[in-house]
Amino acid sequence: MLPYLHVPVYKFGNYFSVQAFGILIALGVVWGARLARDRSEKLGLDVNLALDAIFWSVVGGFFLSHVFSDLLYYPDKVLENPIRLLLPWMGISSFGGFLGGLLVLVLFFRWKKTPLFPYLDAMSYGFLPAFFLGRVGCAIAHDHPGVWFPGNPLHSGDVGLFYSSDYSVILVQIMPLDSLGFWLAIAFVGLWVGFLWSRLEEKPFFRRDSLVILVGTGMLAFVLHPFLGRLLKMLTLHWPVRWWEDATHAQLQTLQLIWAGGSFPTHPRYDLGLLEALWLGCLTWASFRIARGKPRREGFFLAFWFVAYAPIRFVMDTLRVDEVRYGGLTPGQYLSLLTGILGLWLFWNMPQRRWEEPLTPKESFVEKEV
Repeated sequence: MLPYLHVPVYKFGNYFSVQAFGILIALGVVWGARLARDRSEKLGLDVNLALDAIFWSVVGGFFLSHVFSDLLYYPDKVLENPIRLLLPWMGISSFGGFLGGLLVLVLFFRWKKTPLFPYLDAMSYGFLPAFFLGRVGCAIAHDHPGVWFPGNPLHSGDVGLFYSSDYSVILVQIMPLDSLGFWLAIAFVGLWVGFLWSRLEEKPFFRRDSLVILVGTGMLAFVLHPFLGRLLKMLTLHWPVRWWEDATHAQLQTLQLIWAGGSFPTHPRYDLGLLEALWLGCLTWASFRIARGKPRREGFFLAFWFVAYAPIRFVMDTLRVDEVRYGGLTPGQYLSLLTGILGLWLFWNMPQRRWEEPLTPKESFVEKEV
């Protein structure tokens, strides 16, 4: 298990406070904007136009992230008080942030009558690291707790902390090696990895390499299946269980910086902010490596990270607790499906022009593959 790191909120008076989450969000915006600006300059784009686009996408993305959050997660509160839609400090949604920011970018470049894909490439190159830092902030704040790991509590009297809808049991106990569901999941993973690899290599998906990846995924699953429970437990945190969750955090606020495993009774629990931050860190590293490689078709960055991110987020949302669900799925899972489909559409519709090839003044706004 991983340690539970807590950084308290530092308050100055009644109206001002400093917390790690806000600092990391601000650093992410600055870092992402700088990366997008530098990428735009390297690709020979209009830097001033790129800076304007960054500004409007950040402002619009933050506002729409709140609108998404309220409409999807708190529709009853919106009906009671529609004014809260105009109060972005009352909650934000990550999907609302980047999908809303993407919508703002599309509208902005359509208004400017500017080719879309070159700038989307530059913006997404900067946005992914910013998203990563934001999720690191979520991990430190522990504001996305997942289900408790299967097993009995370590201390009597703590049973009330364990939710009855423990979806992690599905991943550990209800998917034996001989079940159809297990092998369908493995087949999806193999096809997903094979597709991403084919896009990186820029070769057809239906070829021998994809078959090797699919078979290799199945063989790896067969070998690791007996250790699946232990492997999943390695992704959990030493989550404090001595008090109810709100009391736990209230107690922790009185401390400066702690490793909770040494101070409180704990039990394994998933921290979805941390798990997502780890995956986004991998995607950020991959995007930096790809940027230093051969020129890709414009729009590749956005398409690649959408398709790479969506399935992982869909699976992680099955581990959420106290989450509103529509038809058995969370809003995040529906938006994961939308993001994955959008990524596939982008792969299909990317222009043939590659990075650093000069733009001509008469190029159309939307270019499709021929």
